[in-house]
Amino acid sequence: MSLTPERALLSSSNLLDDLESALRHDANVAQERIVRIDNGFRLQETDDYVVEAWKMLYNWRLVVMRPHQQIDTIYGYYYFDTHPATLARTVAAGLQWEDPLHSSPEGFDKQAF
Repeated sequence: MSLTPERALLSSSNLLDDLESALRHDANVAQERIVRIDNGFRLQETDDYVVEAWKMLYNWRLVVMRPHQQIDTIYGYYYFDTHPATLARTVAAGLQWEDPLHSSPEGFDKQAF
């Protein structure tokens, strides 16, 4: 079977559902920090910044933006590939990132902006 756009979207949706379910059952992860969004997950939200993991066409992107400013992102970091292990690496880096406005996340492959 070939991978059609519909199958790719369904596969991504299932992957996000599986990750969300796994994270909710892991006692070491603070559940209230993870929020499902249209294209990924919101991992941190404070009065100063928001950290989200976005699914892009060929990779995952960890982004930092001001609250309520979805158009104006401050920083973006690529995690190459859309494999489940890459998603797990991206989410782990986003959850552990302590100072997104003055540092970089761990394990990123390339800074986008």
